[in-house]
Amino acid sequence: MGRTATATRSAACWPNTATCRCPGGRPSTRWWTRADGKQCAVEGGDFGWSIDSSSLAKQVEDAINNKQTGEIEIKYSQKADTFTAKGEPDWKAYIDVDLSEQHARYYDESGNIVWEANFISGKPGEDATPEGAWQINSNDGASTLIGAKDPETGKPKYESPVSYWMPFEGNMIGFHDATWQNDKSFDNAESYKWCGSHGCINLRLADAKALHDCIKVGLCVVVHS
Repeated sequence: MGRTATATRSAACWPNTATCRCPGGRPSTRWWTRADGKQCAVEGGDFGWSIDSSSLAKQVEDAINNKQTGEIEIKYSQKADTFTAKGEPDWKAYIDVDLSEQHARYYDESGNIVWEANFISGKPGEDATPEGAWQINSNDGASTLIGAKDPETGKPKYESPVSYWMPFEGNMIGFHDATWQNDKSFDNAESYKWCGSHGCINLRLADAKALHDCIKVGLCVVVHS
């Protein structure tokens, strides 16, 4: 069921852009206790509820002009998994990407682990993996990851074919297999400091395939320390 608003505010004062900050909206910080008991917090990301502000403004304006009273159903341009109080997680099943552990876990709605694996994240600095609550944007399989152009050569800084590409921040940052990494590096939580990625979550090939096979577009991905 959608949220509702009462048409009592002047249409001239209604904002033309808005992100839902009511219960269930995207608060600046979310806190939760992971299934293994770890206390976690995350800021940022694009997962959550967003009001279709243009549609809502038009509905309110029409209601006022027509002298209608009552409630208006709020339409959303994006929805999370559930409405929650401010600061609480608004996801159900999700992939927990713990940068401090360099370990990821896919939890189902009951808190059971569906998949887990060690990973190598972005190298510290400008290539650091962005924290936040995101969502899987595509899961199409093979792709070639192309870096920014080198200003000296005019060519991409890298072109890396991968078998499984699962982006969660736009189409720039995501999970993928990284067969160029030394296999032992995945078992060292410090490896990202010297062989880190350009921001993506590097996985062993088998782990990337297993993740690809069990997730769907829209699944929440929470990247935190």
